[in-house]
Amino acid sequence: MQEVEAMCDRVILINQGSIVADQSLPNLKQNYPGLSLEQIFRQLTGLPIE
Repeated sequence: MQEVEAMCDRVILINQGSIVADQSLPNLKQNYPGLSLEQIFRQLTGLPIE
């Protein structure tokens, strides 16, 4: 996920073939304050947040 944060302006997260997030990286992080991109991914895909 570090590479995504370093290189991408927009993030699309897909879970089981469905788009669960499609927005700019700053907006996505603003919607989930205090969480890393990996933690956001885990939350949106139903994986436990570590």
